[in-house]
Amino acid sequence: MSPSKRVQKRNKKRPLTTQPQVRCYTRALKNARHLQKVAPGLFAKDPSLKGFGTGVPVEILRGLHGIRHNSPILSRHQAVAETLRKHPLPPVGQPPRDALFQGTVHFAQFTFHTSSGDKVMSSADMNQITQYATHAVVPISDYATQYGPNAVNVAATVLTKTVNVPSTTFTDNDLQGWVNALKNDNNLPDNSCIFVVIPAGISAPDVGGNSGYHGKADIPYIVAGVWGTGLTLADVPDTYAMVVSHEIAEMVVDPSAAGGDPEVCDPCDINCSRNLNRNYFDERDNFLGSNQAIPPGGFNYTYYICAIVKPGGASDCPASLANCEYGPPRQS
Repeated sequence: MSPSKRVQKRNKKRPLTTQPQVRCYTRALKNARHLQKVAPGLFAKDPSLKGFGTGVPVEILRGLHGIRHNSPILSRHQAVAETLRKHPLPPVGQPPRDALFQGTVHFAQFTFHTSSGDKVMSSADMNQITQYATHAVVPISDYATQYGPNAVNVAATVLTKTVNVPSTTFTDNDLQGWVNALKNDNNLPDNSCIFVVIPAGISAPDVGGNSGYHGKADIPYIVAGVWGTGLTLADVPDTYAMVVSHEIAEMVVDPSAAGGDPEVCDPCDINCSRNLNRNYFDERDNFLGSNQAIPPGGFNYTYYICAIVKPGGASDCPASLANCEYGPPRQS
C-alpha cells in the first residue's frame, strides 16, 4: 500500500496533561516587534520586561494580529489599543514575502553558569537531537516547497558556548547576543541558523519544555526547551520532536520572522487547537501516515514531525485535517 493511501487515524480520547499550553511563541514575538517598531517610546524601553520586552502579556501578544483595536480584550491595555488604531498589524497571508531558507542549521550546546551550579544538556542527548533533525529536514524541506524554493541541512558538529545566568533566566535580548557571538566565533556564513537547546533548570518567559520560538538576530535563530533525558529517535515520551520540527519548519518558510508571513505549523498544532497533528516516517524518510495520537504511535515508525499546513489553510486557526494530515508533495 502506498503511503498516500494508508489509513490516517485519529485519537480523540487522549490525555493532554503532558502537552505545553503553547508550542510556539513566534507569532507573539512578531507582534511584539511590530509594537516596538511603531511605538518604541511605549514598548521598547526595557528588554527584560515580559512579552519580549514590551510589557504586554504574552497571552495578548499571541493573538494580537486577530484583535481589533476597539476590542474589549484590550480594555486594560489602552496603549496597545491606541497603537493598533494608528498602526494596524499586517494581515497574516499565505505566501511568504521573503525568500525561504537556503542554508545550514547548527545546533548549540550551552553550558549555563548559575548560582546553584552548571546546567547543560548532555552530549548524548544533543547528538540525538541532531540525528533526529538530520532526518526531519528531509520531509520538512519537501513540505516547505509549497511556499517556495528552499534548501536545508543540519551540521554534524554541535556548537558549544558557556554563558553566565546567575538567576537561571534569560531574555530574548540575551539570546540574540549569544547567537551573534556564536556566528562570529565560528565564522558562520549568513545563510546559517543557530538552534539553541535549553535544558531543564534554565528558563525564559517564552521557552518551556517542548516549546520555544524562532527569530532573527544577525542570522536566524531558534530556541526551544528540551527538559527530558535519554532521548530517542522515536521520541515516544513526546519530549522534543514536536518543537524541533515545528520551529525548523517555520524558520525554513520564514527565516526573517517577518510580521505578515505565516507560521506554517501553528494551524496544525496546539497553538491553534487542542489537537496536534503528527506525520510519521520510516528510516528512509518515507511517509507512513498521520494522526493525533498521544503518546505518539499508530504506525511502525522511525520518527515523526509536526504537520505543516498547506498554503490554503495557512491563515486558519485551526486548519482542517485535510490541510494538515497529508504526505510530502513528492511522495503523495
